[in-house]
Amino acid sequence: MQKSDLTRLDPFVAQEYVLEELCYAHYKNDGSELDKRIEKVWKAMRGTKFYHRESTAFSFVAGPQQAKTFSFTDACRMFAEAVGLDFVKNPDDATIVELNESGKIKNSFVFVCYEAAGEMSASTTGGLISKTNVNGKDMMTKLPFMKFAAIEQAAAGMLLLDDLSNALPGVRNALFPLLQEKRVGALNFKGKYVASTRNRGSLDGTHTSQSSSAEVSRSSQFEIHTTPETWLEHIIPLYKGTPTEMVIESFMLNHGHEHFYRPPNKLGDPSWPGCRTWTSCLSQTHTEMLMAEELMLSGRSVDSIVRNVSDRSGGAVGIDTGSVFTAHVRTWLKGALPCALNMMKDGELKGDLKRLFNSYVVDKANTPEGADFAMSYSYALANEAANQVIKELDSGKSILKNENDIKVILNKFVNGVYNVGMHEDKISLAMGKFKDIVVESSQAKHKLGRVNEEGMTVVNDDFLMLMTEVVGTNQIARSEHPDLPGTKLYDVTFTEVFSNSAKLESDVERVIARRSSSEFSKIKESLKDLSAETPSMNAISQGMVQEKPAPIEQIAEEVATSFVEDSKDNTVDEGTLEKVMEKTEVENFKLESEDDGVVPDKKKEVDLIDESEFDMLDKMLG
Repeated sequence: MQKSDLTRLDPFVAQEYVLEELCYAHYKNDGSELDKRIEKVWKAMRGTKFYHRESTAFSFVAGPQQAKTFSFTDACRMFAEAVGLDFVKNPDDATIVELNESGKIKNSFVFVCYEAAGEMSASTTGGLISKTNVNGKDMMTKLPFMKFAAIEQAAAGMLLLDDLSNALPGVRNALFPLLQEKRVGALNFKGKYVASTRNRGSLDGTHTSQSSSAEVSRSSQFEIHTTPETWLEHIIPLYKGTPTEMVIESFMLNHGHEHFYRPPNKLGDPSWPGCRTWTSCLSQTHTEMLMAEELMLSGRSVDSIVRNVSDRSGGAVGIDTGSVFTAHVRTWLKGALPCALNMMKDGELKGDLKRLFNSYVVDKANTPEGADFAMSYSYALANEAANQVIKELDSGKSILKNENDIKVILNKFVNGVYNVGMHEDKISLAMGKFKDIVVESSQAKHKLGRVNEEGMTVVNDDFLMLMTEVVGTNQIARSEHPDLPGTKLYDVTFTEVFSNSAKLESDVERVIARRSSSEFSKIKESLKDLSAETPSMNAISQGMVQEKPAPIEQIAEEVATSFVEDSKDNTVDEGTLEKVMEKTEVENFKLESEDDGVVPDKKKEVDLIDESEFDMLDKMLG
């Protein structure tokens, strides 16, 4: 890995930091409803009370397709949902008008990604010149860009200056005040968040200018670094339990460091692999994989599926990487998956399938094709075995009461990994994947295990004993390890795997990514729970949810209670209570008149020009 001159963050950590800055940016310390919700968000994320400070502008730096923009966008969505605001992403003019006319803008989080590199003039940022009248005198001002004004009017929001370093110098200079002071021209983003991204790419002239010291000194710089393992942790939950999960995970494990991120070496417009294009590739090929499974179960050809995968993957991630991915899918659909399904059905391979299996695993044992087939088979076998176990448990059976039925499945799986001549690394891989699928798919309902603090799956004692018994009866598993005297083969391929002490392929990177993903998943779940119990601001304003008592009414109740407690006979006369309520109403009026809350009914009028500036204008005008 090339050393970076910036602090590197993976997208999970980056999103966590953005969430924290969103809390700092939107907290007004005025006791408003939004403040209280932000305090709850902070408690859910960090487990402490909220200590306020000014927010810090971030600049996420990386080449194209490294999840820079995504990290900001997704964090804003989570923040909005957690505090009960409607998330509005890059609204068009008609949407902004509708939000204003309906009043929903006051209860919305508006996110605007401003493509700074594509802007040819600073007039969009600064606003078009317009005329206003102050104290009877015509003055020059500027009309704000509608999308920017929407952020200013909303309850919360963020302006992302995307690819700021590649903007024209005049545009960049006009945007700098937004990063530091959150205002420019007629716009004031105080109480909102502003950040930027910088593109380190050099493809097709996408890096046209050097970042200035004026820019980098106005924000904290972080490099976003997305690895195949990190991307898998993000993308796999979207395809959990489907053939797509097995295909992409086995592909990335075998080819990821060469084909996950591979910029073209020449100018032009070729497709190339990265976070964005791989996500698009999976979206297109996922339905093909589902259809392939249906065709295979009915005994029909999957040639049309392979052709479609070839075309679509080539269009998304480029011809070179697409051809490697297509070969992997072809191996999966026309070899590894049929062999795995047959093994879990009959407990052995026969005839054409056995010859096909041996042509890869035995005859091509030390070739890339053989390794790819063995890995695909390991994943397919683990997936099918795990799904069969889960199906049995879903039908009401249990490990203790119906262990013989479960043993039938486990015996076929164990024979399928030990009795077919696979290398020990592929046996370990199959065991690890089987453990992960069983625990992650059924942990909540069937209690076969759990996911620990580092994101590793851990099986419970009952399931471990059953697996140990089945593996222990397999003769090959019990045989001596060829390279480790005094060690059984199952010690390395089963015991170490189920105890999470085995060092598998890509183990270090995957463990780091899984740990980071696990920590962020806890934050996401906490915010999701908070969102579920937090009524929407718009629902409250429309009377769909009963609003909680206003804070001033709670103050009145507390004041009255304190009078009662201070009274010797624990009584208070009605006159005293009336005085308390009158005082409370006066204080309420004062608070409302001085309110700088998140969604004020009417903004205070502010003099755009003070007296000294008037004097200066008078002198200039003679």
